[in-house]
Amino acid sequence: MNQRLPWWCGIVVLWFAGCSLRALVNDPLPPVSPSFITKRFTVAELRAELADVVEIVEVAEPTPYMFVSRESIVSRMRSLSAQITRPLTRYEFLPFLLELRAAYRIAHGTVLLPLEDFNDYVARGGRLASFAARREGDKILIARVEPQIGSFAAGDELLAINGHDAAPLVDRIRAAMPDDGNKAFGDDKLDRNFGHWLWAFGVNGPFRLTIKRGSLVFETTEVGMRPPRMLTLKERFLTKAKDGVPEREPFSLRVTPAKVAILEVTAFNPLFRERWREFLVSTFSRLQRQNIRGLVIDIRENTGGDSREGDELLRYVTDRPYRTSGGKLWRRSERYDAFIRAAFPWWVRWLPYERWFLGREFTEIGIGQTRWFAGKAAPPTATKLRFIGRVAVLTGPRTFSAAASFADAVKSYRLATLIGESPGGINGFAAEVALTRLPRTRLAIAICSARSVRANGDPNDLSPTKVDIAVTSSSDDRPLARAIEFVLTR
Repeated sequence: MNQRLPWWCGIVVLWFAGCSLRALVNDPLPPVSPSFITKRFTVAELRAELADVVEIVEVAEPTPYMFVSRESIVSRMRSLSAQITRPLTRYEFLPFLLELRAAYRIAHGTVLLPLEDFNDYVARGGRLASFAARREGDKILIARVEPQIGSFAAGDELLAINGHDAAPLVDRIRAAMPDDGNKAFGDDKLDRNFGHWLWAFGVNGPFRLTIKRGSLVFETTEVGMRPPRMLTLKERFLTKAKDGVPEREPFSLRVTPAKVAILEVTAFNPLFRERWREFLVSTFSRLQRQNIRGLVIDIRENTGGDSREGDELLRYVTDRPYRTSGGKLWRRSERYDAFIRAAFPWWVRWLPYERWFLGREFTEIGIGQTRWFAGKAAPPTATKLRFIGRVAVLTGPRTFSAAASFADAVKSYRLATLIGESPGGINGFAAEVALTRLPRTRLAIAICSARSVRANGDPNDLSPTKVDIAVTSSSDDRPLARAIEFVLTR
């Protein structure tokens, strides 16, 4: 439902930009003044900020109450407001905002950790925990630790952190993590970023821990690790760029001695569009030359991006008609428009950039209006390089957003065999994410301007895609071994 940039537009834009991708991108959410770090906001201001969240979401999103009722959100907002009884800095206010936004349970509907506050913490020598903890039954267990830590280990029970009982603290943090109702996805998010989440809830290094191992209870102190500074949105997209093109590519290929090609794709990043297409041509040419027996597409670490990049891959493995989405319910708001507008320099804004980058459909929607756009199954663009051997697609808890839609299309239209664990992303998810700042604290929340329906067209089916062959992840990577065995079987 999106359209590619016309060739003549690309020439015009690149000519103005001096052929530099950096010149095409503004930071749509530039850092705020350092004065916001130390400013204390009144109780009335902070309570109004929470009320604004509810209003903003309702104005900007077509289906904000996918998982919960409006009454439950309003009740949660009032409960959190009542807990604010004194002036707070925005860092102290952050947990309240995280908990309210997470109450919607929409995974894309997040709160950005404030980079200004975090980078100030880093500059002052702040440290993050180099371990993670999770709930297992009635206990909080250490999930992982850095290799240099020797006093405690994964599997130990965590009783307390810096004087806080571990159980209520970890449960509170986990509850502030929206996950579309998919527990495995939320648990994985907590594990990967445990140190940052502790910081968001005011738990900073050094970390005084109470640990239980069997019948032994002991205390230890972990200094923590020194984290890198947090990047701005523009830096996230264009960091380590050379001649306007990011150096690190989210795709790679390796071939096993048994002539199985393993294609790992960690993102469907549109910034790599041309390089991605070049890579696919060279990859599938190689597969033909070397008479590859089977192909494994590994998207277990793929957190999404642009679905068109997934379509480009599928044309090399199937000629069957398919769709990655049954349709999209899209709502246009001034805040969404402002975010998109801010991402482009002034000289691009007088061009019809919205139509080029968002598609003709978007321009047909008026501010405050919601439109439905149906998805249509269509055969992929033909190619002589299409692989005709067995294909397996590996998925897991980190497979999210556009990557989850990719997996759902594969399963719904039997384009390949899904192996591993169900994607972390559900089907029928909120999409077309934009960021907007709250009026007082200038903290940023995500708004989801569209609702995507899964490939089968059922708007009520929000379940993750079921794999064809279930294999739990392990240290010796059993899912990959099973995928290789599958594609080699005739």
